[in-house]
Amino acid sequence: MGYRKDGNYKSTVIACFIQAVYLLELNRQENRIEENALAPKWWIPLKYKLAQTLVNERDGSIFGAILEWDRIAALSDLILIRPSGALMTVLAIRGTLHKSPTIRRDIEDDLSFLAWESLKGSLIFK
Repeated sequence: MGYRKDGNYKSTVIACFIQAVYLLELNRQENRIEENALAPKWWIPLKYKLAQTLVNERDGSIFGAILEWDRIAALSDLILIRPSGALMTVLAIRGTLHKSPTIRRDIEDDLSFLAWESLKGSLIFK
């Protein structure tokens, strides 16, 4: 599968995982249930599953996700082995979400990073 070695393909996959994290947070804010959740549509076609969400203790917002290769989903599409270059586990972290109620916390972390060049004091990196 030569397309997997293509830099554009890799960038697209990374963008899909990051978009999924943004949508996990929006799903949470909009109280979407599994049947109408938007986020899974960004990792399921890539044969990954959500292993864990990373939650900001201060406001309960989702800032990241750990995604794992879904062997069962892959086998159902006759993908017998994980493609070369496909990671077993992926950590995806979203950026600033310009929507209430998380915008305040996100911007605080952004400013902290800019001021200190580190998120060391931020609770999301405990």
